[in-house]
Amino acid sequence: MPKVPVVGHLETTVSDLNPEQMTQTLLSFARSKISPPAAMLNTLIKRIMTKMHTFKPREIAALLTALAHLRGMTPPATTQPDQVMLAAISEQIAVTNKLFTPELLAETIRAYAFLGVRPESRALSALSGRVMGNISGYSAPLAATVFWAVAKLDLTRELGLVHGLMLQLRATVADLQPYAMGLVLWSIHSLGIKDAASALMAGIITTADDKVQWFKGADIAALVHGYALLLLKPPKKHLLALQTRVHQEIAQLSASSLSDLVGGFAELGVTLEGPLGLQLTNCAKATLPSMTPVQMGTIASAFTTMGLPLDQTISPSMARKVLATMPEFDAPSLRGILSAYGSNRVRPDVALLDAIKARCNQVAGTFSLKDAESAILSFTMIGLEPEKEMPPLIYARDALLAAAAKHDKAKAKGAPQRTPSAGPASQHTTSPGTQGATSPEAPPRTASAGTAGRMLSSSPEPGDAPATPEPPSAAAEL
Repeated sequence: MPKVPVVGHLETTVSDLNPEQMTQTLLSFARSKISPPAAMLNTLIKRIMTKMHTFKPREIAALLTALAHLRGMTPPATTQPDQVMLAAISEQIAVTNKLFTPELLAETIRAYAFLGVRPESRALSALSGRVMGNISGYSAPLAATVFWAVAKLDLTRELGLVHGLMLQLRATVADLQPYAMGLVLWSIHSLGIKDAASALMAGIITTADDKVQWFKGADIAALVHGYALLLLKPPKKHLLALQTRVHQEIAQLSASSLSDLVGGFAELGVTLEGPLGLQLTNCAKATLPSMTPVQMGTIASAFTTMGLPLDQTISPSMARKVLATMPEFDAPSLRGILSAYGSNRVRPDVALLDAIKARCNQVAGTFSLKDAESAILSFTMIGLEPEKEMPPLIYARDALLAAAAKHDKAKAKGAPQRTPSAGPASQHTTSPGTQGATSPEAPPRTASAGTAGRMLSSSPEPGDAPATPEPPSAAAEL
């Protein structure tokens, strides 16, 4: 990239910048999607380190946000903070924590979540204590942002913080904006607190029904994804209202939002009838170029579950893309594609079928028992003999069955046993989409589905969890 004059000037004046100017410089690069020149960045980081003891809360929040945004750029900037820098930031947070406003606290914790880095213990204690000391001062959007960050960072041991945020969200649930509802549902799922959050979840369903006319396509996808993750059963009237709103907002759906939406609807038992089914299949064709294997698998499986015929579920162009990206397919995605062919008893063309068989055998050890049995059934329904043609998949299924039987036997005797587990791919959230995944692992985005909010265009993805949703800026955009 040619050096523009302002960059050249900055390289010679970095040593004169104050904390606010340094953080704004980094944010400007992030907004512009420009990686700072390495020499200038190194000088800037050194200057930040020497002046860290003078950073105020606003500058700390802006610095972490800038680092998170730059880390998500392609090609990535060399801005992953090292332990020394993180320790210095944590120390300054601990020193200045009483000066943090709710907005700056939310922005700071959110930035840590996007970095995928937990605050060091002293900083975490300070941030947590500061939030709890003024929890009633957190509006619904701020509480939702912090709640998401706590879930994304897996701070399940911060029981007081989790409980306090949940109670505040319950108290302010009527003020939740559409984007935040899916965000909160993903967080409840990720934190594993469904039983304790029943009142909050009921409040979200009521609030969503009251505000359905304000939902955008991505908001609906995140909400439906959250319902499915938590196995909620909203009233049929509410689901019909959401479908009507989808009809109005369908042009705004991205591939990840579509994946979350149809995956969630399928889990909730929604069937596609009339023009909405055709609209969604047209949306799938329009967003196909940006679909990932996870999203293709989720969409194919969901469309089949909701009763759409194969020619609407897997178009010729999708079949070609499935073949081209087969090395990237994981076990749940393979199961999704196979279910579409198996349910319709239609065999893929030879090249695609051979590729699916080879990939299934290659990743057989990562199938969950449910996915393995579904894949084997699908192969059988299209006229194959899996026992002869798919020995690695059959072996993996049998091993999982044996492990499950052993677990059940031990459980019956009262002996403590670990639940049998398949490989990492078996942990993938079947749907909604991404996140379903992840989620929301989370929300995900996910997914990502990444559908529960709108970030700056340079925002990094929130993590590796399918369908993990992303919150918007907790404060005014920096």
